[in-house]
Amino acid sequence: MTSRLQSSGIAALSFTLSAAVLALALVLAGAAVVSKIERRKVDGSPLPFYSIGFIVVLVAILIAFSMGLLSL
Repeated sequence: MTSRLQSSGIAALSFTLSAAVLALALVLAGAAVVSKIERRKVDGSPLPFYSIGFIVVLVAILIAFSMGLLSL
C-alpha cells in the first residue's frame, strides 16, 4: 500500500514539475518574441517566425498536457 501512495505522489510531482517547466519555457519564449519585435522596430530585422512558431507549439503542448491527452 505504501508503494502505491509513493508512486501517486511521484506522479503528481512529476505532472506539476512538467507543467511548471512548460510554463517557464512559454514565458521565456514570449519575452524573447517581445524583445525581438521591439528590436525589429529599431533596426528593421525580420519578424521572428520561428520564435512565434515555438510559442504556438508550446501552447499546444501545454493545452494537451493540461487536458490529460499526454501521459507521463
